[in-house]
Amino acid sequence: VISVSVSPGSVAYGTVGVPTVDNVPTGDTIINANNNGGIPETFNIKGANATGTTKTWTITTGAVGGTPDYNYNHKFNLCTDNALACTTTAGLNTMDTNYEALATDVHPTASDSRYFKLRLSTPTETGGDTSVHSTTVTVQAVAF
Repeated sequence: VISVSVSPGSVAYGTVGVPTVDNVPTGDTIINANNNGGIPETFNIKGANATGTTKTWTITTGAVGGTPDYNYNHKFNLCTDNALACTTTAGLNTMDTNYEALATDVHPTASDSRYFKLRLSTPTETGGDTSVHSTTVTVQAVAF
């Protein structure tokens, strides 16, 4: 069986100004990705566009921007100490809509969980749309 569980299942950034760079979720949430399958796995991660009431922000690995694309960045930061305290982290990785490696050779034991944080950089302008925007981050498990 190949399977990953992610906890918590959601994070909130609260009210975020425009533009902001590398905003942290409320409480600087540490996310736990756990192999709850039966074999060693690789965890992959990807982001998505952020939808609002009238404008959609386009996720990009490039620069954030305003009209007409409203580009934004969503990043992850792997905790290199592999602990819930997350006292040391790897560099920020900017996501797009394609999977990229989050962690490799993760064994099906609770002590081999991987921890990471998220960061959000908003577009340089909103085009007048100040509504709540929602997006997803997907973690995928594949056989190592």
